[in-house]
Amino acid sequence: MKNLDQLLAAHIRELERFHFGPKPEVQLSNEEIQKLRYEFEIDASKPAKLGRPFAHRTRNERTFQSFEVFVLVTGEMRIFKFRHDPKGGVPKRIRDKFIEFAKRLSPNADNELVIEHLRKDQRILPYYDEPVAFQVVRHEYTDGTMANVIVCYSAAERLKRCG
Repeated sequence: MKNLDQLLAAHIRELERFHFGPKPEVQLSNEEIQKLRYEFEIDASKPAKLGRPFAHRTRNERTFQSFEVFVLVTGEMRIFKFRHDPKGGVPKRIRDKFIEFAKRLSPNADNELVIEHLRKDQRILPYYDEPVAFQVVRHEYTDGTMANVIVCYSAAERLKRCG
């Protein structure tokens, strides 16, 4: 049996190096830039529905940051499970450590909202055959419309960069 505390500590170190360490220069191809721009334009062109907005479309910072934490934690829980115990689940204490880390990036997030998203909104993020991390990217246009896109990146590539 693997020591979960050691595995978790290594995973958190990787996250810290990725999010708080020096940022390498990343060059996107024109095709990647166009694809990303297209995704933002699609999200920005969707008219706001009447009633309660989706968590990623809200202007309430606490709600939006709770959604950001949910997206990040979901990806990290899937990565942890994929790397260390594909048939088992992720213990609650590990989930809570991931939430604690993600709240350093989004300090206004509400724990109850994050846990509620984790409980019922897993289906909005796609599944992959390899460990993939997720992050919400927000863009506000000059006319005031906002666009939010969930981007994913390879956890193996992240590990190489942070190695």
